Amino acid sequence: MKGYLKTPPLVLVKWLDSYTDSGWCDIETGSTDLTITYGLMINKDINFVTLAMTYVPSIRGTSPYIGNPWYIPVKMIKEIETIRESVLYMEKMTNG
Repeated sequence: MKGYLKTPPLVLVKWLDSYTDSGWCDIETGSTDLTITYGLMINKDINFVTLAMTYVPSIRGTSPYIGNPWYIPVKMIKEIETIRESVLYMEKMTNG
């Protein structure tokens, strides 16, 4: 996994998500309600912020791997709040 953050912070991301309606609705109907997503920020570049719901740290020199990633377009993000600076403590717990 190239370019990942070595010590991913736990973050809260507020972003504008797309949605759909089924059935009849007013043309003017729309929502600017923000979606709130929590996760470990494993990557941030000019196009996307990538959050992982599950993170397995490097074990015996291998690359870490992630589960259930969210790829949030940067242009849709209104705010990123850091909840915890680093989850490096996970590696200490796992690798001893």
